[in-house]
Amino acid sequence: MSLYAEYIKEHDDADIIEWKNGYLTYKQIDVNTVYLMDIYVKPKARGKDLGKKLLDEGARRAKELGCNQVLGSVIPSANNSNLSMKFCLDWGYKLSVCEKDKIWLIKEI
Repeated sequence: MSLYAEYIKEHDDADIIEWKNGYLTYKQIDVNTVYLMDIYVKPKARGKDLGKKLLDEGARRAKELGCNQVLGSVIPSANNSNLSMKFCLDWGYKLSVCEKDKIWLIKEI
């Protein structure tokens, strides 16, 4: 387990999928829902479906936990938030709630 994975587990009580060129952090927030918290893909690996594969793996793990939906979020003021939003919608997320500086998205799995 990497140092970052240890930090995520201790700080957020979350888990992480770590691959060579990217990671996804996730946490079960209720009996039906896993929150796919953060996703990062190294710039050199973008455009090669790694992000989609990470989300697919997160959804697979959510199903293993007995969940039937995943939750995600985009912070509009963050760098590249328009690309993040497009990516989430392309993956099949639907708009759930808009807050002051966070857009919540949900997907049935």
